[in-house]
Amino acid sequence: MSVCSMSGHGEARASADGVAAAVHVRSYNRRHREIVVRISPEEWGFLAAEVGSRIGLVVTRGMVHCSIVIDLIGESAGCSIDVELAEHYGRLLRRLARRLSLRDGITLGDVIKLPGVVGIRRSARVRSKVRRVVLSAVSDALAGLEASRRFEGERLKRQLLALVKRLTAYLSRIDKRAAHVVVEYRRRMEKRLIELAGGAGVDLAAVNREIVLMAERSDISEELVRLQSHLEQAACTLGAGGACGRKLNFLAQEMMREINTLSAKARDVKVGDLAMGFRLDLEKFREQAQNLE
Repeated sequence: MSVCSMSGHGEARASADGVAAAVHVRSYNRRHREIVVRISPEEWGFLAAEVGSRIGLVVTRGMVHCSIVIDLIGESAGCSIDVELAEHYGRLLRRLARRLSLRDGITLGDVIKLPGVVGIRRSARVRSKVRRVVLSAVSDALAGLEASRRFEGERLKRQLLALVKRLTAYLSRIDKRAAHVVVEYRRRMEKRLIELAGGAGVDLAAVNREIVLMAERSDISEELVRLQSHLEQAACTLGAGGACGRKLNFLAQEMMREINTLSAKARDVKVGDLAMGFRLDLEKFREQAQNLE
């Protein structure tokens, strides 16, 4: 299964029987899914809910903007007036004028401009025809959006797998360095004790006890095991494909916590430098993973 980016775009046009529709769809990064559909002219706004449902079948996460422009050629439209609504508006406006001690200057032009008073009436045949053309264009635009998101997703997948490889290499270098930390600590401690004793004998038992305590406090084997496990999970998740952005982001957070613990426990400059390099690449991994659906 392919990996999809949350960013992409698609557009399409469709026309039939005097109806033309142009659809532009664009998606962006967003933690949760949000779909906005705008249709012009507004009289076709009733199609927005169905278009949004179609988009929801394709997009599971991210922000989606869909713009639709509809043109009708040679189709006449009827006009309807909601008399009851107009009368209701009139009563409210006159009441408001009296309450504010204003002169009642309401005109017919004022009333018909109010929402819902005048509407365009289309026949069921025309409405059905427009719906069919719009949904056809939407389907083509969504196909383009999917292709765009898959292309970008595969590019991000390659980058993330390369980062997993680099992070794994950092762990290998940290593991090798950790094996020498205790040995070097023993050497430094024995040298210092000899200098302090001024040639007298060194209590090797005390040195050994201190070395054991230091080794226990600075043991990073568990952190290394967990980090390696997280990296293997990340690689498997990318290989499986699908909507994997949330899981990868979670793994990145867990790895950041582990590498910070490791760096604090190791108490070694070289391990600290390697851990810093690991964190920098891990931050790149997290940023890229946030672009995936």
